[in-house]
Amino acid sequence: ENSIFKMEVYEELRKKGFEVDLDVGIGGYSIDLAIRKGNDYVLGIECDSSLYKKNSETRERDYHRQKFLESRGWTVCRLWSSSWWNDKNQEIEKIKELVD
Repeated sequence: ENSIFKMEVYEELRKKGFEVDLDVGIGGYSIDLAIRKGNDYVLGIECDSSLYKKNSETRERDYHRQKFLESRGWTVCRLWSSSWWNDKNQEIEKIKELVD
């Protein structure tokens, strides 16, 4: 599912020069956005909405997905729509720091 939020993040990151792929899967799990350097993925980004905060089943599933990906060498960050709408430049800076 390509939410408006996820697609906006994708477009903004591409404009900033990041190599970004949508819905990258590994081991039966998929992550919303994955940033590449060359052929290697260096950061996975989960895009959350207000529904996430209300649904413990969703949080638990995402926790297990994140732990699985991290056990395979991924760095995973969670991007909150509220933080993005408040100051997307600050959120992009955080992503840059994680990528570098």
